[in-house]
Amino acid sequence: TYVWEMAQPMASYLTTVAIGDFVRVETPAAEGVVIRHYFPPEEAEALAQTFANTGEMVAFYSELIGDYPFDEYGVVVLPFPLGFALETQTLSIFGPEMAMEGVNAHELAHQWFGNTVTLESWDQTWLNEGFATYLQRLWLGEKVGDEFLNRGMRQYYTMLDGFETLPPGRVDEGNLFSESVYERGAWVLHALRLEIGDERFQEFLRTYYARYKDDVVATEEFIATASEVSGQDLTEFLSAWLYDETMPPIPE
Repeated sequence: TYVWEMAQPMASYLTTVAIGDFVRVETPAAEGVVIRHYFPPEEAEALAQTFANTGEMVAFYSELIGDYPFDEYGVVVLPFPLGFALETQTLSIFGPEMAMEGVNAHELAHQWFGNTVTLESWDQTWLNEGFATYLQRLWLGEKVGDEFLNRGMRQYYTMLDGFETLPPGRVDEGNLFSESVYERGAWVLHALRLEIGDERFQEFLRTYYARYKDDVVATEEFIATASEVSGQDLTEFLSAWLYDETMPPIPE
């Protein structure tokens, strides 16, 4: 009999049980956080290299948002194709085809936004996926440079505009995990950053996270917090990105 307990609050969808033959690999801790992964034995060496900089990601997000909310983090890679990765609390689950740096950054970002600050209702999945997608881009931009980040976001914009993507603010059940909530959701945050500047944007991330930590949040509260931190009423600006059928122009 095995007994497992999570000390912090956890939404039920963030629980997964993986049973099999795995090798535990530990990498250097970050900010006091234990980093441990579980890999199929035959792939353990290669996967250890793929996920070697997880601790650096934890340190980056901790400085950007606030302290990592749990005692440990890592991933479990299954020995068969899964078709997705999932931000299982403290131990993200990966199919082997998803084992790459960008996806690792995405699922780790969910530990703050999605797991600790959790959406109030499923029609607002952009509050999970838009945040994780944009934070993934911020991590890659930190490594490669702002030009990489800005170019990638403009490519997102062109793709979304061409497909006439649905607005992310309130999606139906067929679009809960579509480009509306991932890429256009990320653009809500990028547009906010362009509008209020880097310093205020980081202040917003930290304020929003601290205010709704271990709680649920709705889009209206996101807008209210952004307006408060920026010192301006952003209701109309953000509502256009969240609810208008047509993508607003990129802020100058």
